[in-house]
Amino acid sequence: MRLHIRLVTGKEGEGVEHWEVLGGSKNCQARRKEPKTADVILIMRPETWTQIAEGQLAPYEALYSGKLRVGGDFEQAKAITQYLSDPASPYVAPC
Repeated sequence: MRLHIRLVTGKEGEGVEHWEVLGGSKNCQARRKEPKTADVILIMRPETWTQIAEGQLAPYEALYSGKLRVGGDFEQAKAITQYLSDPASPYVAPC
């Protein structure tokens, strides 16, 4: 899966940092660059990404509160949400 993460900065969203994450069981990579194509696009502020990564904010909570926007293949996006937060935290499905 090719994931495009856009970290938006600035009061009006004038800055954007692009990350390309290639996922899978082998050869996973993360690079700071804008990919030409992506299966899933995640758009958020850097502080939201940090909260999700630290397990302080659930990905679904970020989505439903408007802190996270998702584009592309939504089924694949749902499948990866359990891997976005702290791996030590137990995964709880939204439904």
